[in-house]
Amino acid sequence: MPTIDLFSYSYKHNWPLQDHFPINNDTHERTVKSVLLRDIAASSDYLIVTGFTSLANLIEIFGTANYLQLSKLRVVLGFEPEIISRKKWPTYNLVTEVKNYWLRQGISIVLGGAVLNLIEKIQGGQFDFRLLDKLHAKIYVGDQHAILGSANFSKNGITKQQEANIRVAVTGDEKEAYQYKQTKLLAENFYDLAEDYNEKLIDLLHKLLKDVTWQEALARAVAEVTEGEWLKEYPELYRAVISTELWPTQRMGLSKAMYVIQNQGNVLIADPTGSGKTKLCTALAYTLFHWLLANGKKHISNALIISPKQILDNWQREEKSFKIFNNIKSMGILSTGKEKTKKQVQLDIDKASILIIDEAHNYLNRSSIRSRSIAPAGSSHIILSTATPINKKAEDLLRLIELLDIDNLCDEDLDEYIKLRSSAVKVYDEGYINKLRNYINQFIVRRTKRTLNEFINKEPDKYHNNDGKLCRYPKAISTTYETGETDDDKAIATKIKDLCSRLKGVNYLQKLKYPEYPLESDEDKQKYITQRLNSAPALAGHIVKSALRSSRCALMETLAGSQYAMDYYKFESVKSKTGNVIQKIKDCKKKLPVTDFSKTLLPSWLTDVDEYILACNAEINIYEEILSWTKKLSDARDMAKIELLNTKALQYNKLLAFDSTILTLDYFKKKLAEKYPNVEVIVATGQSDKSKDRVKEIFGRGSKYQHKAIALCSDAMSEG
Repeated sequence: MPTIDLFSYSYKHNWPLQDHFPINNDTHERTVKSVLLRDIAASSDYLIVTGFTSLANLIEIFGTANYLQLSKLRVVLGFEPEIISRKKWPTYNLVTEVKNYWLRQGISIVLGGAVLNLIEKIQGGQFDFRLLDKLHAKIYVGDQHAILGSANFSKNGITKQQEANIRVAVTGDEKEAYQYKQTKLLAENFYDLAEDYNEKLIDLLHKLLKDVTWQEALARAVAEVTEGEWLKEYPELYRAVISTELWPTQRMGLSKAMYVIQNQGNVLIADPTGSGKTKLCTALAYTLFHWLLANGKKHISNALIISPKQILDNWQREEKSFKIFNNIKSMGILSTGKEKTKKQVQLDIDKASILIIDEAHNYLNRSSIRSRSIAPAGSSHIILSTATPINKKAEDLLRLIELLDIDNLCDEDLDEYIKLRSSAVKVYDEGYINKLRNYINQFIVRRTKRTLNEFINKEPDKYHNNDGKLCRYPKAISTTYETGETDDDKAIATKIKDLCSRLKGVNYLQKLKYPEYPLESDEDKQKYITQRLNSAPALAGHIVKSALRSSRCALMETLAGSQYAMDYYKFESVKSKTGNVIQKIKDCKKKLPVTDFSKTLLPSWLTDVDEYILACNAEINIYEEILSWTKKLSDARDMAKIELLNTKALQYNKLLAFDSTILTLDYFKKKLAEKYPNVEVIVATGQSDKSKDRVKEIFGRGSKYQHKAIALCSDAMSEG
């Protein structure tokens, strides 16, 4: 540690007299402790009101020295509040809180004699300790002086930290004497309100006498977090959790998640797919249920889960081990359910003391029907389960904060949230995004696949499924494949790319409204409009190129609609009819875009009817030309994918393939069935329970299916 010389200090500040305003100040070698010890030594009766984290220093000061004049020491211990105080949630009662805190902290071995000395003085009646919940005051009252301020009776509080205190004398002038009497009255009232803590403190001090090295203490603390030793304090809960045969990583996650909930109120479980999040979240809800029960909150201990429909059965299966969920609801109700049903779900959410939202990333879009239908703020504790969210964009991070309930924010963080939610800077400034990530990190339980595999390598015998097979993440092997397009196809793709560069994105400029954040000046408004005018054609081009990457029929659907594509390529699909940007622009042509902005800030083609119609016609012509070129593409690229799918099915017997465009999946199924009729092909989307069940039957754990099968899956099948 570097030595601080005389010139390292700053002497430019004048401080009040130490006897009147005790502070800790290295420059002037001042400590609150020196004033306190002087007052204690001069008193026959001394009363201390402080936080329970001061216990170690109380042992050190009063257990190692005898104050000859002091015949009575009274100490009232209160609690140290958490940083987050806006949200109210249950905690341990204070007696348990003090015990747990100091058993985790331990006491230095050199204080063994001091502990015994303190126990003797408590038993002899010279020292009296009491405990008062919700007490945060710091008061010190002796025969002649009283100190009121911020300094806790901890080592740092009376020697190191920047504290502010006032010290008044009973023998001072009339005003000072009055202040002494009133300060003493405060302390005496707190003492009278407090409950006796002597016997419980003696019991705690005996437990603290065990000799341990710092290495042993650290190992004990690590074990408590990673192995969930704290569960043993709740025998019924411990037996239930143990009987579920949780993997060690799930127990570690459970322990950390409970720590987060106890400190933050809500938690975000962001372990990767396949880690057993469903079981972990179920065990967490059960643990939280018993924790609420143990803290006298039985009347609000009810749970609700909202999950994607396709994995409801997973939750129902896990629920049988715990039997705590009052309701398990499909999130589809929030999107497509009747208004009455949506309102009932919201009532259930408000009444739930434990709310689990599975696949929480489905709620990141604030404007979606699903997101607008859920407002989790009424729930006491929220458990979000989702894919790793930490690298999401600013808007997604803000939405996660809202789902975690902004009422958990302290005043400073709440001000920051409001600033971010109302600021245009949030979209671009990496510093703001990092602030959001750092905030969410307070709520998150997250392990990577690599980390989980490392735990599995240490104890492989503890990670088996119900079939007795070792569970671990496989090594991912990424490979490329030939896409098979002809030179003519490449030339057509280049023409389509060039045509995309001429698009204006008319259909993405139909509503030019003010954004959520304020635009203070015309310059700000012009910048925003320019941003919209630049992003619209880029988005229009991206949609075309993304569809082409999927298949010819996907691009045709985008341009002319689902039915047009199905008729052209002669196949059927049960998917809802979408696409047809050409018709959309024809509809757009009927009226000018809606805008909040002055016409002077917009290009004339968006405000003049004739120019606007010309722009729409030009856009339609470009899309129709792209459609014409699409029809000239050969099937070489599509057939190359078909051959690849069949080759891999022959190699592995069962094959899962994903594409975000459902029409492409149906088109490929038709082609595969025509060329390879002996291979079972299933299209699995979020729209067909029958096909999803068939995929689970063929590809699920323990499947007896022995034939070749290909499951063509939409993004909905990647959840769960």
